[in-house]
Amino acid sequence: MPHHALKNEDILREIFMHLSPAAPRKILIFVKFDALHRATLLNAALSCRSFHNPALDVLWRTMDDITNLFRILPAFYKLDEIYVKDVTRLLFIQLTLLPPQVLDGPISEEDWSRFDMYARRIRQLIFVDIEADPTVYTRMTWLKKSAPLLPCLTSLSAAPLGPGMLSLLSPTLRTVRISAPSIQNYPVVWVALEVLTDAERFPYLEELFVQSSLTAPSLLSFPRITNLRDLTILEGVNDLGIFTTLSALRRLTSLRIEFEEPSSFVTQPDASSIAFPSLETLSLAVEIRYVIPLLQVLPSNVLQNLGITAGLGVANNSREKLNWSRIFETITSKFSNSLKSLRVMPDDVVMHQTPSNDFRIFEPLLDIHGLEVAEFRWFAWMLFSDEEYGKIASAWLKARKLEFPSSDMPKATLASLQCFGLTCRYLRHLAISFDARNLPPIDTVTLPSLSHALETLDVQRSPIKSERAAARHIDRLFPSVTDVLSGSLSSNMMWHDVGDLLSVLKAVRADERARDGVTSRP
Repeated sequence: MPHHALKNEDILREIFMHLSPAAPRKILIFVKFDALHRATLLNAALSCRSFHNPALDVLWRTMDDITNLFRILPAFYKLDEIYVKDVTRLLFIQLTLLPPQVLDGPISEEDWSRFDMYARRIRQLIFVDIEADPTVYTRMTWLKKSAPLLPCLTSLSAAPLGPGMLSLLSPTLRTVRISAPSIQNYPVVWVALEVLTDAERFPYLEELFVQSSLTAPSLLSFPRITNLRDLTILEGVNDLGIFTTLSALRRLTSLRIEFEEPSSFVTQPDASSIAFPSLETLSLAVEIRYVIPLLQVLPSNVLQNLGITAGLGVANNSREKLNWSRIFETITSKFSNSLKSLRVMPDDVVMHQTPSNDFRIFEPLLDIHGLEVAEFRWFAWMLFSDEEYGKIASAWLKARKLEFPSSDMPKATLASLQCFGLTCRYLRHLAISFDARNLPPIDTVTLPSLSHALETLDVQRSPIKSERAAARHIDRLFPSVTDVLSGSLSSNMMWHDVGDLLSVLKAVRADERARDGVTSRP
């Protein structure tokens, strides 16, 4: 019976989508997708007329090799020999180790019609131009009279070795990810950005990822992409003023930016307008002394997710602590009512030189009561005691994921785990170092058994003496734990055995529930 709103083709297309794995977000170089699902879709397309179009739509929806499309044209073929005309072609030949493929010969209207039929199906493309000769793209663009080769393309991930990528830019693009493989390929990225920043030509572009050294004109062109919502700029940004320039993007909700050896100052935006009015997620990688000036540009209580990787500043322990104290105070004063996720990582060289504990630096963050995710790495001075972890648990009642710095000489004991188990009921992931060597007998523990739903416990470099005692205590606190992780080479096998014992205890409980007919407790 026909669906009252969907056609049979639409329903079949949704079914076939489940046969195709999701395309990876990262750019793949010289790696092809698993062909098994494509063989299944091809068989479905050939099985009957009803399956033909919806199966082909899904089969061609995501491509990782543009030459599969070019091979539809009889004029596209592989040369029998390699001819090196200039030095720039040498890299191309070294990468392929095969004769290049060229487009040479007449192309009929029927050939173009068949080509377009498949080209219109492509929505996502992972592009590394190592097989087709660069002249293929030039000639194809000329023959198509500059019309888009992929008229329905919405997502492009590219590691361009030449200008061929420019021929694939379509007005329908929503997501573009570009990584320059080497310094020789930077100009291609610059030209691509100059094209993409034409908002009238690319009105739907919402997500842009660029990993390449950029020129000043390229950086200043980003605000022209008025519909941009997600922007990532990695490598080669040394002008801090670009942060203020980007603040004019009214719809930007997510920004990730890395500054390398900044040589300018942070300028304040125009007071007549709100900087970054829609920004919810910010990830910064910058020298520690510039963190606060950059955060001051942001409006108060709008940001929900903040990540900071602070590079080496002044190699002075007390100065580094003072910097982090001021950073934490700034974060609390500006975002205490909005922040839900905080990820902070200092320069590991400097902070490993300051092992003395200082909870006062950390304490301002306890005023962010809505925090759900908190990750702190490489802070050697975060050797918190049970009492201090108790304050953290009481402040962050909504926490779902907590990661604290690792230590092989922790001050915390089992009492810290008990505190998180009793207080943070939504916690699903906990990374903490604690001393598991002198655990009390299980009979002497007054803490009642909990039904906490913690799934992952990362014990990091926690010292341990008895696998059985550790397993019984953890099982009593967190009976739903499925993963016990450890980062210590010396005690890794012992913690691995703890994980095995927890699985056994869970299986025993399951058998008991099956016999008693009880299903409420894990």
